[in-house]
Amino acid sequence: MVNNLYDFWKKDLADVYLEAMKPVMKSDDVNKKTAALNSLYIVLDFALKMLHPTMPYITEELFQRLPHVQASAPDSICIAAFPTELESYQGVETQMHTLLETGKNLRSQLASLGVASNAKPTVAVKTTNAETYRMFIAEKDVL
Repeated sequence: MVNNLYDFWKKDLADVYLEAMKPVMKSDDVNKKTAALNSLYIVLDFALKMLHPTMPYITEELFQRLPHVQASAPDSICIAAFPTELESYQGVETQMHTLLETGKNLRSQLASLGVASNAKPTVAVKTTNAETYRMFIAEKDVL
């Protein structure tokens, strides 16, 4: 369980979500910024509650720094309900897997061609269906 939590914090949250948030936070779209920050808040709230049994003092300190806007929010993580289940969205995990694998393959190919890691090459991705095409268009900044 602890390794899964570590993998979540390091690989999923830091390497994927925070990186994917950067273009959104640099944009002028206030609604997208608000949605990204709300998602981050929910994820941090749940993740801190799951980590609390193994790291009580650190998680309490971080929990106190979260912007608790709900009137029903507990005063302490010690008395907060342990997360059970979060609403699932159909296809999101499959889409993220496709995006991450495509990004990994693109970086690997660029590295094998000797392209500098800080270069911003123009890349074309061919898709096999309209749904995947729309997903890549919508999430092009993530790649």
